[in-house]
Amino acid sequence: MARFNYVARGSDGDRVTGTQDAQDAKALAASLRSKGFVPISVDEDTPKEVFSDQATRRKRGRVKQIDVAEFVRQLSVLLDASVGLVTALEDLAAQEEKEEFNRVLEDVRNKVMGGNPLSSSLKDHPRVFSPLLCAMAKAGEETGQLEGVLADLASYLESAIALKRKVKTACTYPAFVGVVFSGAVGFMFLVLLPKFEAIFSSLGRGLPLLTQLALGFSVWLKHWFPLFILLGIAAVLGTHLASRTERGRMFLHSLLLRMPLAGQLIMQISLARFLDTLATLQRSGVPILTSIDIAADTVGNTMIEAELRAAREGLMKGSFLSRELARGGLFPRMMIRMIAVGEQTGKMEELLARTAAYYRAEAEAGIQRMTALIEPLIMVLMGIVVGFVVFAVYMPIFQIAGAVH
Repeated sequence: MARFNYVARGSDGDRVTGTQDAQDAKALAASLRSKGFVPISVDEDTPKEVFSDQATRRKRGRVKQIDVAEFVRQLSVLLDASVGLVTALEDLAAQEEKEEFNRVLEDVRNKVMGGNPLSSSLKDHPRVFSPLLCAMAKAGEETGQLEGVLADLASYLESAIALKRKVKTACTYPAFVGVVFSGAVGFMFLVLLPKFEAIFSSLGRGLPLLTQLALGFSVWLKHWFPLFILLGIAAVLGTHLASRTERGRMFLHSLLLRMPLAGQLIMQISLARFLDTLATLQRSGVPILTSIDIAADTVGNTMIEAELRAAREGLMKGSFLSRELARGGLFPRMMIRMIAVGEQTGKMEELLARTAAYYRAEAEAGIQRMTALIEPLIMVLMGIVVGFVVFAVYMPIFQIAGAVH
């Protein structure tokens, strides 16, 4: 049993706070519901002194996508429980621990209480609430289904966050292993082998070819190592500066799409984002041109985004989306075919969601394959380099031992 602090809303709309012992947070929430209350927050009662510094840092943290997703989910639950919009915003602002997000929610609540729509109030904070969120909130207000639209939006945001985490994990692990591998190789050729070089030169014997190659590469690497460092720094800075210009981003992103394995994975992730966003917006009743404009911003690749915006221009002239997407030859035939079937049958939202799920699954499988491929590849390379250095060091020793016998 543990002690929990809770905030709930009664059937009369009054806010109730208290402390109660329960098995866990879910059990306490179920107990509150059985008594006719709507749980707003349930937090375990922990000594604040122990975590005071950490709590202070947490309150000063910037607003993340996961914070917005939790806010949207909680708001949809409260609205579905017939809690008023102003009251729901007040409760969510009161329980928010991050200072910046608390101020934003308080401002949104004040504007809604002053008569402004929720969508326009959210739009006043573009650094926190995306155009996608604002557009869907507006569609929910216009159709009278705000709680349902927000529930769909919360599911979409949670799915997008999960995919983003998988991509980040897939990129972090190879980068870490690569750094360790580079550090080990640098240590062996820049630190370890030069120490043996002095010993071998004092022997007065001809060294084996493998040892000569290892020592020659060590001298060469030590001589050119500062240049490699400068070239690496220049490459990073050049890529950063190029990515800040439209032409530079287009070149870099088109180059990424042409890379083996990685290019296909980038395309799958971008299409999953675009199709999922477009399906969610269409399901919420957002106009198709606005939906494409917003969904194009989520792909994360300038070249793909440019093709999507070109397709939007064609759509404005009375063409079909599938026909316009097929013009550039960039997008897979399967995606174009599914969109064409959706246009013909009137089941666009369903087919978009189904295609998005397919590309999301393909991207996740691709991430796993790439991670599974990189790990043994780096291990094999590490084994080859270590074996090369070990043989290069021990062969002269074996040669001397053979001469003694």
